Amino acid sequence: MTPDAEIPDAEYRMPALYSFLALFAGSVIAMAATRRIPCDDRMLRLVISLLSIQAFCLVAMLLSLIPLMRRHGIRQSLGMPSTMPSLRESLKHIAFSLLILYPAILLVTPAANWFCRRLNIPIVEQAFAKLPPDAGLPYIVLLVLACVIVAPATEETMMRLILFRAIRSRWRSGAFFLAPAVFAVCHGCPQYTPGLFLVGLALQMAQRKGGLPLSISLHAAYNAISLIMLN
Repeated sequence: MTPDAEIPDAEYRMPALYSFLALFAGSVIAMAATRRIPCDDRMLRLVISLLSIQAFCLVAMLLSLIPLMRRHGIRQSLGMPSTMPSLRESLKHIAFSLLILYPAILLVTPAANWFCRRLNIPIVEQAFAKLPPDAGLPYIVLLVLACVIVAPATEETMMRLILFRAIRSRWRSGAFFLAPAVFAVCHGCPQYTPGLFLVGLALQMAQRKGGLPLSISLHAAYNAISLIMLN
């Protein structure tokens, strides 16, 4: 019997509410905190702000899951399958997913860009992910920490576990697609939304196969390769 069958999806509704409240509160706190950072580098301040928001949300989400962990155990509360895939199977799944994702994204992103321009939808670039020419070690370390470690852990816990289970408690047949759609829209870059939706579907399938460890690992690998490609 899998953990999904043992814990009612409705028990993830309150953690989902706390997650989005934490996202809002973390944004306010990060904005206030970064204003006090003695740094003139706007991009470095932005990375620090994003890292602060992610870390705040991750801690808040884990705290919101403590009641479930006490009742059902950590493994079940995090939606991990009773039999985890081996390291070799996990690496194969990650490699296969990336080999499919990148060609698909290269196809849909130009079309999305054209569509946005035709409809006069603002193009919002993720400039913080691009290293400035004079980027120092602090910037690089913070960027890698934010994008490759903290962001995958935070976003997967929120989207692939908490939000997915909360949506499924109301709409079982549509949760698999709605959670990736929310994931894509929340990034705030219209031209990347279709590609991010495909990424969300791949991550949702990874979570179904190997729980959060596999989806976080795939997310981290995708972000790491994307950072290298951008720079």
